Amino acid sequence: MAAEHKLYTAEEKLLLIDLVGKHKILEDKRTDIISLSKKKKTWEDVCNAYNEEANVTKRTVQQLKKCWVNIKSKRKKELAHETRERLKTGGGPPPDNTTEFPELDLVVPHLSHNVGFLFDNDALQVNNSQLSTEAVSVVEANPEDLPQQHEADMTGNLDDSSEVPATTSCRNKQKFSPRPLPRKTVIETELKSRLNRLQCQINYDEELHSLRKEEIKYTIDLAKERLENERKAEERRIISFEREETRKQQAFEAEERRKEEIHRSKMSLLGKN
Repeated sequence: MAAEHKLYTAEEKLLLIDLVGKHKILEDKRTDIISLSKKKKTWEDVCNAYNEEANVTKRTVQQLKKCWVNIKSKRKKELAHETRERLKTGGGPPPDNTTEFPELDLVVPHLSHNVGFLFDNDALQVNNSQLSTEAVSVVEANPEDLPQQHEADMTGNLDDSSEVPATTSCRNKQKFSPRPLPRKTVIETELKSRLNRLQCQINYDEELHSLRKEEIKYTIDLAKERLENERKAEERRIISFEREETRKQQAFEAEERRKEEIHRSKMSLLGKN
């Protein structure tokens, strides 16, 4: 008997992903009677294969279906969060795109909506060779190399103010910071990625449309064959009925002749007497 309210282990989830990955019909979007019947039978096979494994808790088909939906839902949330982090501005490290089950992206690739780059839109890091000649870097300033007049002006400003002005930050040691890519470039990259995903979806829809056309043709041919069989069966019933009626008529006529002969025999005997 299947256990109730017992959490799935990572090994059990990985086993379920592997079993579902062997049956592409389970992720088919078609909802016709034939497809639903195949899915039901396939889920029963997956459940039997799952329960035959050692060191797993016995589960029902409904429990495995629910676990599969939860696994995909969690991955969708991870991908949505990753996309939001990619589209944020303000720099910072790239978002962590690791997942607990990398195999899931191979089983259900339509879940993934990766934009194809690893950094924020406004803070993509590039190599020094990719920087334009207009890039400005902040370097350490040596006070001894500054003009005397400029140093005197700075000293005077410091005497008159109790706070350090913001311009003095140039004396701090700062490393070279590469310029982020322009927002236009990031938007174009995002647009290309979305166009690629759209083209993949169009190809998928065309293939699905072709399969549905084949299914309709198969259904029509099956209906024609069924009608032809019913027509032939009806013809056989009519022929059988006509034969039965002919036999009954012949039997009735034979009975009438027999009765007439008996009557004649009786009348003949009475005439002789």
